[in-house]
Amino acid sequence: MGEAIDTVKGTVTITHEATASIQWPAVTMTLKADPPSLLIDNRIGEMVSFTLLPTGMKRTITTVVPVK
Repeated sequence: MGEAIDTVKGTVTITHEATASIQWPAVTMTLKADPPSLLIDNRIGEMVSFTLLPTGMKRTITTVVPVK
């Protein structure tokens, strides 16, 4: 779920469930979106599906799709 969206910085704060495949617990985290325009049509509180691109210790959101 999107908790905060900053289209100027190109970041989104997301609360997500545990992700066993990458050994992440359930957490709220702020992630960079590339391109930042991915965030324009999203709303705070909206459930989304997203894809992360891992680059070392950083993760970049490369797709964001509202879940209906």
